[in-house]
Amino acid sequence: MILHKHVLTEIIKTSSAILVGLLVIFLSMRLATYFADAASGNLASQYVLKIVALKMLVSIQDLVPISMFLGSYTVVTSLQKHSELVSMKANGMSHLNMLFAVAKLSGIAALLVAVMTCIVNPMAELKLVELKYIGERTATIANVAPGVFKKISGGDKVFFAKSEATDKTFLEHVFVHDDTQPFDAAMVAERSFILNNPDTGGKTAIFEKGTSYQGRPGTLGYVITNFKRYSVKIKSSGMSDVSTYPTYVATPELIGSKGPYYAAELQWRLALPIFAFIAPLIALLIALKQKRGSWYLGFATALGVYFTYLNALGIFKAMIKKQEISAVLGFASAHLLFGLLLLLLYLDLENRLRFKKNIT
Repeated sequence: MILHKHVLTEIIKTSSAILVGLLVIFLSMRLATYFADAASGNLASQYVLKIVALKMLVSIQDLVPISMFLGSYTVVTSLQKHSELVSMKANGMSHLNMLFAVAKLSGIAALLVAVMTCIVNPMAELKLVELKYIGERTATIANVAPGVFKKISGGDKVFFAKSEATDKTFLEHVFVHDDTQPFDAAMVAERSFILNNPDTGGKTAIFEKGTSYQGRPGTLGYVITNFKRYSVKIKSSGMSDVSTYPTYVATPELIGSKGPYYAAELQWRLALPIFAFIAPLIALLIALKQKRGSWYLGFATALGVYFTYLNALGIFKAMIKKQEISAVLGFASAHLLFGLLLLLLYLDLENRLRFKKNIT
């Protein structure tokens, strides 16, 4: 019981450390990406943290299995390196006992992944789409860093600002070029800012103390106009209705739904928890099979098996969408194949152990 608890504790600590490390890496990468979008004016900065938080929530389904997988492998490798595994075996800790210990943790991990894939993630993904739409729609020319060219009004106009006011309420020394006109149409102004219409949700770019130029220079149609204030409505396309897309549909609605895309999505959500349960057990047995001092070979083998398993699920998902294979048969065959690998690894370990005992 003590040895059993020791293995569990070590795997929990190691897997948790790996999970935290992966989350930190993920957080830094996402923050850099979305803050860059905010700096270029493609996304309102006030939505960045909300979007990143949802992205991290969605990523749990991917990070938990790999953390458990690496944690299980690392702990067993460490036990072998310090000869603790030999001592544990001498005190009655069998391969089956270790499998049961890891199975408890991988079962909890599988349950967590199931909650994420079947309940939380569809809602989180849909909320992400909404936040990105609102963030892009709310983004204004005031979000543009000085010295950066930006397309506004649905991409019809190119905007540029030389500098920004101290209080950051407007941009100074701005330039706008209208790409929709058959002739040159440009405008310069001392400053510009955004007016939001709370009733319609629309936005208008206001330019003050400027000059507009239209037509070809040197022709009779060339017009130069000085103005005190000039407004440009910023076009914004409506949000697409994605609520019926398989990724965003609630799991109960996928059950019994017709169509290969819905079937593939349902099976994928059910397949990931099973994957999260089996993968750490395979990592444990690969680690037990390796010889002391050859951890790098076992590590490469373990990672190869992990990503082969995950990619196989992805391939079957694509095949189900194309109706090349039935949903149940596709994912079931992948789990059965790697379940068989798990059984063969265990039987091989037991046969080696019996062989050693017979020799002695």
